[in-house]
Amino acid sequence: PHRRGRPRGSRVVTGVPGERIRPLVDAPLAAKGRFVLYWMTAHRRPRHNFALDRAVELAEQTRRPLLVLEGLRADHAYATARSHAFVLAGMRHNRRAFRAANIRYYPFVESRSGDGKGLLAALAAHAVAVVADDTPSYFHPRMLRAAADVVRVRMEAVDACGLLPMNATEKPWPTAYAFRRFLQRELPERLETKPQSRLRTQPTTVARVPQDVRRRWPEASARLLAGDAAALAALPLDHEVGALAIEGGQGAARRRLLAFVEGRLRRYADERNQPEAEATSGLSPHLHFGHLSTHEVLDAVAKQEGWSLDDLSPRADGRRAGWWGMSESAEAFLDQVITW
Repeated sequence: PHRRGRPRGSRVVTGVPGERIRPLVDAPLAAKGRFVLYWMTAHRRPRHNFALDRAVELAEQTRRPLLVLEGLRADHAYATARSHAFVLAGMRHNRRAFRAANIRYYPFVESRSGDGKGLLAALAAHAVAVVADDTPSYFHPRMLRAAADVVRVRMEAVDACGLLPMNATEKPWPTAYAFRRFLQRELPERLETKPQSRLRTQPTTVARVPQDVRRRWPEASARLLAGDAAALAALPLDHEVGALAIEGGQGAARRRLLAFVEGRLRRYADERNQPEAEATSGLSPHLHFGHLSTHEVLDAVAKQEGWSLDDLSPRADGRRAGWWGMSESAEAFLDQVITW
């Protein structure tokens, strides 16, 4: 018999698990709302994104169009030309992806510190509900608490951070070994539910952004999203940290992921700590800015390895190697991505 009674080759379920949804404003859906608003701040991608999936669910449930707001602040501690250029490339990719799916995308980039204040509340006033990204890092928890104070309709924060939902554990783990043993017990059943790998075209009419909002908070210009150097130079950033050739966005992240998995992954276990070997993935910025999902990383590695859920070891002993049932390099890489 197969582990946990799962028949070999069984279909992986897509959907948003309830343990990934955290109500911030526990209000009913606004019957007179014009659209469902997805406030994209951390999971900046149009696929493999449980937060976006939840917003699509609500839009289809209420038969309202979906409006995606992606903002970029100028006043956080590490706002540089480098980070902005990377995120802006992702916004350009997102605009194309949402347009192709008949979804209104509204990119807003602050031209001065604090310019974006009030935008979320102004859009939420016209919304059925608001879905936000849930993440525990940097200024995001504080920003979510502040948003919950001004939004008057139902607002949910959705965790699309990793393979293991944040709500699955209530304590910090003292060692990687202890956390890994916990992961090996808790991950198998959760690996059966995945975010959508493709953005479904929405059948409703495209959401309309109120004219007063467009005037007060104009969306980012085509020049800025295209990476125009002069447009970027006009923003109040640290320009001593200049842009690099590394391109942001889910498309670029996917290309880098596949180049690594199909090429350097086989050398990872032996050469990842040797800088001259260039055996690492180079995926850190894409994961950090939410352009790449851990689910997508696992899918790419699994495909390369010819792996399925049935290859998991039944032992949850915390060992670094042998649990996934993959090659040594693949398991070493996944331990870095998932455990560490």
